[in-house]
Amino acid sequence: MPPVLEINGLSKSFDGLRVVNDFSLQLNAGELRVIIGPNGAGKTTLFNLVTGALTPDSGEVILKGERITKLPAHQRYRRGLARSFQITNVCLDLTVRQNIWLAVNSLAPRPWDPIRTPHRRGPVAERVEETAADVGLHDKLDLVSYSLSQADQRLLEIAIALSSQPDVVLLDEPTQGVGTKEVQELVEVVIGLAGKTTLLVIEHNMDCVMAMAHQVTVMAQGSVLAEGSCDAIVANPEVQRVYLGTSVSCENLGSICRERP
Repeated sequence: MPPVLEINGLSKSFDGLRVVNDFSLQLNAGELRVIIGPNGAGKTTLFNLVTGALTPDSGEVILKGERITKLPAHQRYRRGLARSFQITNVCLDLTVRQNIWLAVNSLAPRPWDPIRTPHRRGPVAERVEETAADVGLHDKLDLVSYSLSQADQRLLEIAIALSSQPDVVLLDEPTQGVGTKEVQELVEVVIGLAGKTTLLVIEHNMDCVMAMAHQVTVMAQGSVLAEGSCDAIVANPEVQRVYLGTSVSCENLGSICRERP
């Protein structure tokens, strides 16, 4: 089976500074791949190139066998590519239900109908409730989003990304700003999503990486430094020199940590 997402030789410079440099990656359906690397490695810029927020200087992006490099972001989204952001990006004055409903309804076959409400029964409302359940927010559907914890706001943003039933979801540092006690819940949700979609995740917390990654890609100076299993990456001397510094463990995540094939 061909990769669901292929990134081939992507490069991007700003004012002569090469931020992403001939970056390539293949992502298989159902995979949970984590990208790690030092600050300034080009990780978020890479996501912006893949999703269409930026135009690459060279290289291509292929989704399900289709070259999407020249498509705008909204067309990539409609073809099955969704993302979350480093800074939580939800409508804080709307309820959880309304946030997800807007996202689901945006892809409805008929034009958006402002008369309908998120509580009206039908396929859209059912999809809203299914998506909320996928991230553990089903019992918080009618809470106003500003009242949610930072972790739940992160989960809501993931739910919004999932609302289009995408083939690939890009998550940019989902645990950033989340309290230590809530990180485990968020990581469990991300692990649970791996069987339902394909995930490409930027993450700095190595305990989280060890807990959830099927494979790890290490990015440094805009390029791929190393790829492999968690154990292989942690043991890699060059990765330790550039990024890790010392060996890591996943003790803080306790029972959800497990060996990966």
